[in-house]
Amino acid sequence: MATWDKNTPAGNDPIRLGDDEIRNMKDYLEDALSREHTFPGTYGSDAGKHLPGRIGVIFVGSTSQIESLPSPPEGALAYDTLTRDLKRYNGSSWEVLNINADTVDGAHAGTFLRRDGGNSPYTHINWGGYRITNLGNPQDSKDAANKWYVDNHPFQVKQQHLYTFWGTVSAGSTAQTLTLPGGEYGFYPLIRMSAEYTTYWQATILWPAWIDSDGFGHVESFKGWVELAAKIRLCAPTGTIYAYQRYVTSSGEVYWIFLLRDKNTGEILAGYSAPDHPCFGNGNDPILTPHPFHDYNPEKHEIVVINPTPEQLQEMRSLCRPRRIGQPKRCFLDLFHGWEEEGKKVGPFYEPDDKQELAYPKREITVGVVDDEDEKPLWWKKEAKIIKVSIDKYQPEYVKVRPLKRINYTVLR
Repeated sequence: MATWDKNTPAGNDPIRLGDDEIRNMKDYLEDALSREHTFPGTYGSDAGKHLPGRIGVIFVGSTSQIESLPSPPEGALAYDTLTRDLKRYNGSSWEVLNINADTVDGAHAGTFLRRDGGNSPYTHINWGGYRITNLGNPQDSKDAANKWYVDNHPFQVKQQHLYTFWGTVSAGSTAQTLTLPGGEYGFYPLIRMSAEYTTYWQATILWPAWIDSDGFGHVESFKGWVELAAKIRLCAPTGTIYAYQRYVTSSGEVYWIFLLRDKNTGEILAGYSAPDHPCFGNGNDPILTPHPFHDYNPEKHEIVVINPTPEQLQEMRSLCRPRRIGQPKRCFLDLFHGWEEEGKKVGPFYEPDDKQELAYPKREITVGVVDDEDEKPLWWKKEAKIIKVSIDKYQPEYVKVRPLKRINYTVLR
């Protein structure tokens, strides 16, 4: 077959290619079209040219490299690798390219935030669980505050903003000295009996261990208890006596129920119930205040801890609410001791499930709040004034942790 020449044939004669030439051109085109193509820009005397139909591309470089581009056309785009801004050449200088939140559709305009604060969202912004990081300290009254500022600023909190909660301790016929929930953060305790006709009950803040011939009582010294703690002495020859204490700054991180049981009979002799560990406000040290029972004797007693789940707490709160006017509000410890109502025994409703062994929660809990830098213990190295410890590291060997078990489904009326 004749070789094709662009100069022949002449006139209107058809141009013919042989099979080999067509096949080679086909392979060349397929190979060329399969490759990535980078089109040149048009900077610097129309370098790369592609004219007519000028093609512009985004130049990527530092601020100085962008500023030194020779003769960029108006509308040229560049990405600044130093400031991370997308820039546009306006004919005389490079300007940061912003999107006008007022011109985009309503769904996006409501949540679009410009870096310079030139627009305001008019709807809620859902961050999808992500954090806002590297936030500066607030300057104006409506500025957001970062965690460091909140933890370290000495706020003056109004009374209605204080987070308070009840804690309770209990005892029966055997007198018990107990640590009050909240300690130094607590108000004066309130006293309640489990039955209407209980007599000879005792509730004293300072318990006289012995009285001399002049009638002066001498306060007992508790061996091994050297921490600063708010203590109360409770005793009720019949029934159960309770001391309620409301306290401020409750963390509510983990709910704690401590029970002191007779080692032989399993009878509950005393209890502690609060949304904070007993050391909270009572020395702020889980080693010095490992439990609330000052009369604990390892030969006679055992200590059981229960950390109810949120669902169990909700159920317990429901059982404690008065059903009608004239009924007292019960506490969680009532649900373990039971009570007398209209001459009848009610409860108990719960007990520890001794078939299962648990451990302290593996998490940090708040054990105290330091108002002054000079009061902060030296072992607390962090700047925050809220003292936290990993409580699972401080579970005493003699303390048993058990799940909560319901044993009574009587409908209360």
